[in-house]
Amino acid sequence: MVRRGVSTLKLEGLQADKGLLSTFDVGHIATEALLFQTGYVTVAEVLRDGLGHTSYRLNYPNREVRVSLNRTLLSSLVNGLSEGRLKHCNDVAVHIRSADFNAMEQSLRAFFATIPHAWYRNNEVQRYEGYYASVFFALRFGFGLDARPEEASSQDNLDLAVVLLERIALFEFKTVQGDEDTGKTLQQIKEKDYAGKHLGVGKPVHLVGVEFSVDARNLALVQWETVVS
Repeated sequence: MVRRGVSTLKLEGLQADKGLLSTFDVGHIATEALLFQTGYVTVAEVLRDGLGHTSYRLNYPNREVRVSLNRTLLSSLVNGLSEGRLKHCNDVAVHIRSADFNAMEQSLRAFFATIPHAWYRNNEVQRYEGYYASVFFALRFGFGLDARPEEASSQDNLDLAVVLLERIALFEFKTVQGDEDTGKTLQQIKEKDYAGKHLGVGKPVHLVGVEFSVDARNLALVQWETVVS
């Protein structure tokens, strides 16, 4: 997945037809076929368009496979998971559960700070669109948080929704260079009313804009607000 430059946000809800899933050309096998044939995803839904064409929506077969694959992907994205990095990952998950986004930001900054400069210099992976969001997303699933990528709303798709028993956290990601466009991500969440579909359920809804700096190779800005549902 790393070499293919495929964002981990795209791994849920993949769609493919029977011909694609049956491909066995190792040198040119599609991502969907590769994951399906290795057992990392399975058919979750059969889709028919009314014109005789059938396709399949793919998803992880169970929570254990989802956690295992995302930990493997995360390790590949950041050149290994040391004991220190594992602690930061666990801390980020704990802070999201408790809605302590100040602490989440600190732990996430510490996590990215552990990635040596040589990893970026010798590896093209960070140039892929969505690299930093992919790291964040793999971290979420790899450390036990159930999340909904590309959650649809009436205006657009939210990058990531984390739905817990006590609260809902809505994340939107943006990659910036220098001071370009910083501070606009949280505003986008509000303008597109991503929280609207979650209001009225009796839970606080947290809006979290996360911006990554290509230059600093770390967080540029994290902003959040809480809406009382």
